[in-house]
Parts: sequence; C-alpha cells; structure tokens
Amino acid sequence: MIVRPAYLGLLALAVLGCGISVGPITAGESPVGKLIADVVPVNNRLHPKEHILSQMQMRPGKTYDEAQMNEDVRKLIATKWFAPDGVQVETTVSGDGKVTIYLKLIELNSVVDSVEFIGAQHIGKDTLLQLTGIRKGSALNPAFNEAAAQIIENKLKEDGRAYATCRLMEGTKITDKRVVFNIVEGPVVKVSRASIRGCQQTSSGRVSTQLTIKAPLYGIIRFINDKYNVLQVEDDKKKIINYFHKLGYLEARVQEEVIPSRDLSSVEIIFHVDEGAVYKVREIRLEGNKIFTAEPLRRLIELKQGERYDRDVIAADAARIKNYYGYRGYYVVCEEQWIAVAGKPGFVDVIYQLLEPGARDGGAGASKTPPVRRVSHQVPLDDGFPLQREPDRIGRIEIRGNEVTMDRVIRNELGMAGIREGQVLQYPSLEVAKLNLYRRGIFDMEAPPTVEVRQSDVDSTFKDVIVTVKETRTGQFMIGGAVNSNSGLTGNIAINERNFDILRVPTSLDDFLNGRAFRGAGQELRLEAQPGTLYQRYTATFREPYLFNTNYGLTTSGYYYNRGYAEYDENRVGARVSLDRRLDLYWRTNLTTRIEDVNIKNLPIDAPDAITRDRGHSTIVGIRPGITRDSRDSYVFPTTGSVFDLAYEQLLGDYTVPIGTAEFTKFFSSEYLQRKDGSGKHVFALRSQVSATSSDAPVFERFFAGGFRSIRGFSFRGVGPASYSAYGNKYFTGGTFSFLNTMEYQIPLNAKDSLFFVTFLDHGTVEQSIAIKDYRVSAGFGFRVSIPALGPVPVAFDFAFPLNRTDTDNKQVFAFYIGLFGGQ
Repeated sequence: MIVRPAYLGLLALAVLGCGISVGPITAGESPVGKLIADVVPVNNRLHPKEHILSQMQMRPGKTYDEAQMNEDVRKLIATKWFAPDGVQVETTVSGDGKVTIYLKLIELNSVVDSVEFIGAQHIGKDTLLQLTGIRKGSALNPAFNEAAAQIIENKLKEDGRAYATCRLMEGTKITDKRVVFNIVEGPVVKVSRASIRGCQQTSSGRVSTQLTIKAPLYGIIRFINDKYNVLQVEDDKKKIINYFHKLGYLEARVQEEVIPSRDLSSVEIIFHVDEGAVYKVREIRLEGNKIFTAEPLRRLIELKQGERYDRDVIAADAARIKNYYGYRGYYVVCEEQWIAVAGKPGFVDVIYQLLEPGARDGGAGASKTPPVRRVSHQVPLDDGFPLQREPDRIGRIEIRGNEVTMDRVIRNELGMAGIREGQVLQYPSLEVAKLNLYRRGIFDMEAPPTVEVRQSDVDSTFKDVIVTVKETRTGQFMIGGAVNSNSGLTGNIAINERNFDILRVPTSLDDFLNGRAFRGAGQELRLEAQPGTLYQRYTATFREPYLFNTNYGLTTSGYYYNRGYAEYDENRVGARVSLDRRLDLYWRTNLTTRIEDVNIKNLPIDAPDAITRDRGHSTIVGIRPGITRDSRDSYVFPTTGSVFDLAYEQLLGDYTVPIGTAEFTKFFSSEYLQRKDGSGKHVFALRSQVSATSSDAPVFERFFAGGFRSIRGFSFRGVGPASYSAYGNKYFTGGTFSFLNTMEYQIPLNAKDSLFFVTFLDHGTVEQSIAIKDYRVSAGFGFRVSIPALGPVPVAFDFAFPLNRTDTDNKQVFAFYIGLFGGQ
C-alpha cells in the first residue's frame, strides 16, 4: 500500500505545529552565504553524527542557506528521532569567515514496544500501520501518535463511515511503551440525494456542477464514490461559495443540511444558498507600476465601470498585465483587491496592485486602505517600453529528472517556446514550455514538468532556468472501436511508443528490463490495425518532431487500405513521407509525398467505362505542399477561432493529375448567449470546402459527397455524377469539382454541457466540371453527447431532409458516429 501524501502532510503539520523553532539562533555575525566549517550535534546519545548529517543538506564545505537550514530541521523532526521542539540551531562565525552549526537536540528515549488497533474490523492492521507510520522499535512520539489517530479517523470517514471515531488510549505520554488506538468504525453511509436550494438569480443546475458529491442517478444507478464524506461536504460548500463570489455575489452564503435516514444507512444533503446582491464596479485603479507608464496597461483592462464584478474577467486582465511585463523580461505580481464602497451598497472599487521587481511593501502607490478581499493571480505573463531597469535574461538551463529521455528532446521543446541561453527571459514562455513538455506525453501527468527560474548571481539580471521532469511509461497498447453511417463497424488495435529512439539498439537484457531499449529520443512509433465490416486499414508510422534538432518534423508511414464500395473494391498499398514546420502559434506548413499501388477490382459486369478504364493496378506518385492555420480554442468542442487549410497535390506515375483543395471553418459565440460563468455557449459554425482536379483523374481520386460530415440527408457517396448501365443499374462515377458548405448552430441542453442540440443547413454540389449545375440543399437537426468513457470525441446523431436534389441522388435521413470503447 502507498501512503497518501495528504496523510503524510497531516503528520508533518501536527509535529511541526507543536511549538518547535526552526529558525536558526545566530550568535553574532550572520552566517548567510558563508562556508560551513562543521556541523556539531549536541546531546545526541542514540543517533550518531553520521546518521544526523545523512538527513541534512547543510554540511561542511557547503554555503550556509537559511531556508535550507529550516528545511533540514523539518526533516530531522520528521524522522521522529527527536521531540517536537527537540531541534534548535545555533551558529558561530570564526575569524576566517567560516560557520560552525550547533544542533541542540532532545532525543526521544522511549521506544514503542507494540502497536495495537482495537475495534478495527474493515481495515487491516498492515494498512493501519502504513497509514500511521508507527512501528515497533521506533521512538515514541506523543504528538505523532495523536496525529496518527486523526489520520485513522479521517480515513474511515473518507471511506464513508461518517460516524467513525479513533481515540488514542496509550502513547499520549513520552514515558509510555505501547501505542493503542481505540477505533469505532460505524456503518458505511451513502448519499441518497444531493441538491441545491435557494437560487434566485442563478441556475441551480449549473451551481450543482460544482459538487463532487455523487448521489444515485434517478435514484437507481449508484456510483462507486457515493459514500458520505464530511470533509467532501465542506470542500463542496467552499466551491459553491467561490463560484458565487466569482460571479459578483460577494455576500453569498451557503449552509449545508444533512438529513440522515431512519436506519442511518444514508443521508440527504441539501445546500441552502443565499446569493445576496450582485456587486457592480464603481471605480478601477492601477497602482504600483513604475517600470511602465499606466496608459498602455490600462488598455489591457477589459473590466468596465458600472458592470457586474466578474473575477474571471479580472483574472484575465491580471494575466494580460503580467504578460505585458513578462514578454519584456520583467516578472511582476499582479494582485486584485476589491474594496466595498462606504455608503453605496452593492458597489466595489477594484484595484490592480502591481509588485514590480525590486519593489517593497506592495510597491509605490499601494493602497493604504485594508481591502475587504484580496486574490492573487499567479498567472504567467504580454507587451511596452521600460522606463527603468534592465530586463531579465536567461543564464544557464539545467535539466533534472530525465534518466532515459535525452536532454535535446527537452531543449527542443524549450526552444520552440523561445527559452534559450542569453535570450531575454520572456516569462510567459515558461508556461508555454511547460505546456509543450506536458503535451509530449512522455512525462508523468500526475507530477507534470516544471520550468522555474532561479537567480544565478546576486544583483544579476541573468536567471537560471531549472527544468524538472518525471518520466513515465510511454508505451501504450490500445483497443477501441467506432461505428458510423459511412464506414460501418470498425475496430482499432494500436501499439504506440511516444518516446522512441530508432538508434538506441539494446546491448544487453538490462536495456529491455530498465526500459532503455529503443527509448529516449522523443520520436513516435505507432502500429495500428483497423479491421471493419466495410473498411479496413493497417499502418505503421514513425515521427521525428525535431529533425536534426531543427523546427522541422518528419513523418513516415506505410499502409494497407481496403474498402468495398457499391461500384468496386479498392485496395491501396503505399508509403507517405511528410516534412512539416510550425511557423508560429497558428500557422504550419507541410510537404507530403506518397507512393501507392492502387488496385480496383470486383467490378460489376455492367460497370460504365468511367470505372472500368481504371480497373486493375495503378502506380500513384503524389507531391503535396500545403499550409494550415488553426486558431480554435478546442479541438473537440470549439467555440471560437477558425481553421484554414490550403493544399495542392500533383500526381505522377500512371496518371498525371493535379488536385487542389481549400477548406475554411469559422466558429462564432457571443457573451450574450451564455451563462454568467462563461459556460453554456451557443456556437454558430460555418464551413466551406472547394476541391478541383482534371477531367482525366482516375475514379479513385475523384470527389463524392453525402453522409456524415458531408451533405447530410444523402447516403455516403450518394451525391455526384452517376450513370446507368444497359441493365438499368446506377453507378456513381465521381466528379472533378466539389463545393460543400455547412451552417450549424449548437445549443447546450444541460448544466454540465455534455448534451447539445444542433440544427444545420448543408448545401453544395459535386460536378463533372468546374461549374455549379445541380445544387443540393438539406436541412436537419441532431444531438451531440459527450460520454467520457467513450473518449473525447462526442457521440453524434443527425436527422436531415433534402430540400433540393437530383433524380440520381441517394437519400438517407439518419447519420451517426459512435465511439464504442477504448482501453490500454
């Protein structure tokens, strides 16, 4: 069993909160910054000097640091070798300027003979020993024992035993020999219902999304974590209050009511809300700025006088102000203060208080009036011209924690964010670098990478950047699937390695056992099989995101593809090589080449010449340059931004054919069509795509439309030029010009924004030449359902009805997409 950090923290706080002094007591001259000559323990009889020094960083030969000394004292206390106040520090500075550290110690002399847990029925002794950290033979520490009793009680309550208690019967005195806990577990209590009452101006459904407490769904379906936890109720209560404060209800109050059932097996939890008045902003002030003038900073503030107090807007303002400083090499703390206006209920003054580099006591011009509330926004920093002080620069970059991953992999991600030695330290880039490392997926997400700044030398503008990572398992085996109206049922089996190294060949069995074989270069290798009822594809893909440590990425893949259409069966075996480069945050260019063998077979006996002419094997060589701009705020549920993609491909080989494609999608949302907290956005999307090729393009490179993500209301490949055989059979032969458009409006239907209603208008055409003759139009509606267990892509159901069509088109009212399952 692993001891939870929260429990260890409680133990440490209990011990350290018992009146101990960790600040060094100095005799005479300050020892800070001076070389340590010796560390001398005093009154230690049970623990030799070597054991004590093994717990410390402050040792002979190192420079004395007060913060580190305090940390060493905490570590010594945490060993449980000493009494809660049993580590005192004194220092002396000799004539040669060196420091001697004296540790005055009070050792714990009593030893634990036994540890007993009376009344524990549903939690094992090994688990309890692991929770408490108390062992037979360890030093007896009363404060530590009391904290352990509280930990046991909290653990039982966390497990849903709301009436549990744990009392320390023995081990309260330093002279005791035994540690005995008396435990009363009580029954497991479930939550039968959790609700919000009293909301007058806000949606109780939306407020309920702040709750982490789970109750049975519709009174029937139970959740794994529906146990009643007192601490969880308190946390949810704070979340609700914070939610209202964020919306300007600065006097909001929440009181919980817990109603037990008659048999005490369950409780109903009601959160009674008193929203109070919505506060508005009377005045906005900017204080503490000396490096930059106020005018450019004020232009960054979007909060308006007379409008509702909105902490999200204020936080965004604070971030922009910090960015203004940060991109120019200045780290600034921006604190928001609000002050209730005397004699004017419901109004506050908002102050953006800046603490610039070198400022003290809040900086010049800091408000002297004690604020009603203060919130510090520690957000990375954006733009301006300094009036004084040199900007910070990057000194040394130090990388820690990477045992398998090469330094260059991490430095490449830093370089993409602009973090390089000697450059002006743009503080917002630290967050960008951190996000880049996180997105690579090769580091532990529970302990994500950190990118921090450390002062290199006293009074120097050069700062060291310390990057700390924790590596994790980067290989994945995934099984998933999907079903949709275009491709039928499709499975997915994938093996993916995100930290591949094609050159790190194993030299021993240990390389495999230690996870070093073929790992560490930040490359990606993916083997994927997609068998299906109508479609199957098998691919092997290798990607080097920073080719030769440049900003160019290289992707190579080999694949086999098979699909059966009504007109023929199509097999493709080929390879692709793509070179891409990200130009900035939005723009990316790429150059892709492909070589394929395409086999068209199993044609009907009466298939038209437009299909039979391409029967059999064909060799295709394609060269495709392209450029993409993507500014969406989300890949799954975008609400703003756009996507533009422009590409031209020249086919060579058995066919010499040009193919051009341009696509643009734009997303719109309005602050007037959303909830006060920014959720529940109505989204309007426009999408247009135009494609063209020459008249001698083979059928397998021509254009078809219809089906999901095309013109709904028509079947997959059910729109386009078609011809009839002598037997009266219809065959779609594809077009050389395609013009497809969609207008879609999306409305959230529930408070959690997991169910949406959409209405849409699809229109466009596929023609045999660059012209618009037979224009199709369809209208419809549908639903989008976000189900986390099925992956990030929402389940989609659409119903569409053709308003304008041709006699050759195939109708299909219903279209859908469902991700079936996933795992690893």
